[in-house]
Amino acid sequence: MLKILDDESTIRRCQRQLIRALRPFVTCRIAVKIGHPGESMRAKVSWAGEPGIWFHTRTIAGDRYRNSFGLGRPPDGGAVSSTIEINVPTGSLDRKIGGAFAQDDAGRVFLIHRGKIGGRRGVGKFLFEAHYRGVWSEVEDGSTRSAVVVIGDLQSRLFVRQLAQFVRKVDAIKDLGDDDDPQARIFFDDERFREEFIGGRYVPVRRDYAAECDRDLAVLDLAHRLKEAGDWKIFPLTIEMIARGRYAIDDEDRIYVDGQPVPKGYRKT
Repeated sequence: MLKILDDESTIRRCQRQLIRALRPFVTCRIAVKIGHPGESMRAKVSWAGEPGIWFHTRTIAGDRYRNSFGLGRPPDGGAVSSTIEINVPTGSLDRKIGGAFAQDDAGRVFLIHRGKIGGRRGVGKFLFEAHYRGVWSEVEDGSTRSAVVVIGDLQSRLFVRQLAQFVRKVDAIKDLGDDDDPQARIFFDDERFREEFIGGRYVPVRRDYAAECDRDLAVLDLAHRLKEAGDWKIFPLTIEMIARGRYAIDDEDRIYVDGQPVPKGYRKT
């Protein structure tokens, strides 16, 4: 099980590693005005062109590391609002702050989020928990346990892609209307084929969180390659999977692949 880190020097090292991981992707810095609830500030944000995100980090009154992230290149001198803040306490535990670093049994460190998102009216933790699909986990959180989202493996070469994918998912959730179906608004490219960690149907005793974070991106890359190849390549693969018994359909026409349900909305035709 993951354990939230609460040692000040360890958290400081992890925060530095977060910044080091992002730095090679930065193509320029842009002067903007960042809006926050009840305040705004002028700052230079870093634009990471390849993953398509901007970010800004700073320490707030020795209390937390503020890590702000947004999508798209900000206009020079323009006003921007962050899509998500993954703020981390500088020391000890603080469940009121949305982000944290957590360590697994093997010593790998992961960036996590508690689901505290903000924005317009109706956007908050309830909306996030209802619609976010990704790697969820229970963590040791001091004297209690909490359910969190595992964003990415801080030591992985894919960490920045994992982080950018999280930002895009949050953006899609915040864009949902009250009556929207999340399956219709969180597009196939972003969500792919997985819901297995929602609802707690099955969780291995010892989980490989690094592999779970990578899997999201691997399926996304495969989806793009199959799109480029066309249906002629998908069809024989589908037939082969059916022949091997990897597909199943229950009495209510729900489809399963390798024993796991495909996302809501996919039905046999």
